[in-house]
Amino acid sequence: MSNLTSMLEQRVAAINTEFDSVKTERAQLRQANYVDGTLTPDAATRAGDDHKAKIKDLTKRADDLADDLADVSKRLAEQRERDAAEIRAGKVTGLSNTPGGGTSFRTSAGGVRIPNVQVLREEPVYREDDAMTGQTSFFRDTYAARRGDWAAAERLHRNNAVMGLNERALSTTAGAGGQFAPPAWLVADWIKLARPARVTADLLTKFALPYGVSSINLPQVTGGTTEGVQATQNGALSNTDMTTSAATSGITTIAGKQIVSQQMLDQSGIPFDQIILGDLSADYGKQLDVQVASGSGVSGQLKGLTTSGMGTAVTWTQASPVVASATVATSFQAQVTKVAAAMANARFAPATHVVMSPERWGWISEAVDTQGRPLVPPASSGGTLNAFGSAGEPTAQGMAGTFAGLPVYVDPALTVASGNEFVLIMRAADVWLWESELFATSFDAPYADTMGVLFRVHAYSALINRYTASVQAMTGTGLAKVTLG
Repeated sequence: MSNLTSMLEQRVAAINTEFDSVKTERAQLRQANYVDGTLTPDAATRAGDDHKAKIKDLTKRADDLADDLADVSKRLAEQRERDAAEIRAGKVTGLSNTPGGGTSFRTSAGGVRIPNVQVLREEPVYREDDAMTGQTSFFRDTYAARRGDWAAAERLHRNNAVMGLNERALSTTAGAGGQFAPPAWLVADWIKLARPARVTADLLTKFALPYGVSSINLPQVTGGTTEGVQATQNGALSNTDMTTSAATSGITTIAGKQIVSQQMLDQSGIPFDQIILGDLSADYGKQLDVQVASGSGVSGQLKGLTTSGMGTAVTWTQASPVVASATVATSFQAQVTKVAAAMANARFAPATHVVMSPERWGWISEAVDTQGRPLVPPASSGGTLNAFGSAGEPTAQGMAGTFAGLPVYVDPALTVASGNEFVLIMRAADVWLWESELFATSFDAPYADTMGVLFRVHAYSALINRYTASVQAMTGTGLAKVTLG
């Protein structure tokens, strides 16, 4: 039994003791007679109120303790399972106590004596400046663990526990590598190359992708039952059979790799793991967003929101489009309003977002009326009468302002080199995106003759639009690529 298990057991016992004490005190108060015939009516009322307040406070304390007990009991059960897993895996061979009440130790499978201490707060295993100072590094440990370094393997497993993710078994078989949860700062902090964010993907309803599945399938009612007025008593009732199908998405793999020299692993004075994982994870976000926006649905790709069959295609044919005009056929504002109304009629729920390229938003922002005033003024200007929208702070991606009464998000994934652009008018909550965590893996055997090590980052995803009407993908000559200025 680990010290953490012992500490949690002691905490459970302490909570139980206090919980029993609070319940006993509350029961005694409830049975007590607080009425004192010698008190004035006002004093008796105050005494009664105080009595009720004490009972209320004890009840709240009992409820808080019950919540604490449930939480600590859950943690204790999880820690006991981890202890059992370590014993089954042979990672812990025994515990030894120093005579005289000194520090106790556990011996790892690699023969390392590790002191048992009570951990009050888990510190990060890998820090941002470790690689710069020659200390432990996430990628260096993934490589070293593959070569039998049990200290490195223990750091990786401990990192998984700190990160709150499930531990994955390390394989020492040639051609297979351990999969570990990279520290958050590796993903978040160091990005040298400017890359677009996953704007559209992050607007959607997101779920963790289940393990062990090859596709995601949601049952779907395609034709409903009917109700009707009965023409006469005992007359026939409306009867329409329900029809069903399933909305389906395959599992898409997005992956990348980087081969690093052994010399860099051994001698590098730069945080190469931050650079590699940061750049690979940033490109993963870009590629996922491209898949969400325009994946073909074939050759392993997601079916994106602009792809035929994923939503409702809307074609705006117009040789001389303008941002806003009294002539509906030429007015982009009128087209967006019309499409949003069509969604409301078909989905019976409103659109929530408009997503477009940064150039399209620039085209809207630069439009002016006959007096040279912007049709979509900056929100900081206080707005104007009869404005078609408002522009927020300058942005290259993400929330940009409002147009036709809807929030506008700009996404570089919708930028085209030539031809017609897409603008998405959608109810984002109806589009569901499943993602796995990001896996980081190392391999050395295939590159041993050149002293190279391959690092790989990959993740899995699936995408389903629950209602066809919830995604209106507008395109056509009215949205031909714009030239600003």
